[in-house]
Amino acid sequence: MAPIEKLTGIILSGGKSSRMGMDKGLTLLNGKPLIYYAIETFESVCDHIIISANSPDYNQFGYPVQADIYKDCGPIGGIYTGLESSETEKNLVLSCDIPLISTALIKFVLRHSDKKKVCVPVQENGFPEPLCAYYPKTSLQLLKKFIIQKNYKLSGFLNAVSAKRIPIHSGLSFYHPFLFFNLNHNSQIEEAGELLKRYKKLL
Repeated sequence: MAPIEKLTGIILSGGKSSRMGMDKGLTLLNGKPLIYYAIETFESVCDHIIISANSPDYNQFGYPVQADIYKDCGPIGGIYTGLESSETEKNLVLSCDIPLISTALIKFVLRHSDKKKVCVPVQENGFPEPLCAYYPKTSLQLLKKFIIQKNYKLSGFLNAVSAKRIPIHSGLSFYHPFLFFNLNHNSQIEEAGELLKRYKKLL
């Protein structure tokens, strides 16, 4: 019998947000740090969890915290750091600022993934979501190449690796229109809190 492959969840919570005024992942949403929702989503799916962050304040959550290997290059640096730290070939990446992502969506992406290549969910409008995606450990070298060349756009990376695109549409049982709601500003906290209450049964 082949050994069961382990899965690592990498949560991106890279640093201070000028629009939030503090580390985004520590911002309270319905009384809980924003990163809590990503942790909760991964805990029932992943064998290991790594937090990609540049502050020791994230040690309070009980998972390994890895500071950026390459500084000031945005999410691509966090993904690289997480994959470099991961001990598994299979990895899921999730940004801490997408609190309405559900475990059902994560399982759907994983179920439809080609385990040997980057696999990314795609919204109905055609927009890919590389910060909620599957990354094999083998994508490390190309990520490093992009970073060294100061090419930090994940859209270019997805094209370069011919990422598998997984359509997310309204016909799916877990679908709701705010699945990929991105919280970037303090003014969105109240809205995000109301959306969490509204779609709680689907999370």
